Amino acid sequence: MRAEDQPSRTPPGVAALMLRAHGIGTAAGAIVDAIYADNRVAGVRRVLGLCGLAKNHGALAVERAAQVALDPGAHTYRAVKACLDHHQATPLALSQHVRMTRARNARSRFVRTRWSGAPARLARPA
Repeated sequence: MRAEDQPSRTPPGVAALMLRAHGIGTAAGAIVDAIYADNRVAGVRRVLGLCGLAKNHGALAVERAAQVALDPGAHTYRAVKACLDHHQATPLALSQHVRMTRARNARSRFVRTRWSGAPARLARPA
């Protein structure tokens, strides 16, 4: 879009969207400003995507991901989404750890006895 074709004022719907996106947090607001300044037309869709991430993952998680993305200077929607995807790991409950450890130990005992030539007994995990 040529500079003379740009509107002199930001449309009210876009201004409301920017205000909503700034409500996520300060780091997200900085990314929103950079996205919109880079490309206004495509930037609106990316800002909508950032608001959608906040709706799905929560504003606090998106704000943390935006802070992580800002550290190396990545001012893009894609960087925030990648941070959310790679850093969003739900911790396992203790019972899941115990179950996985028992199963792994049973498998290793089975393999060890198979390779040693002794008769194998595979214990079922509890």
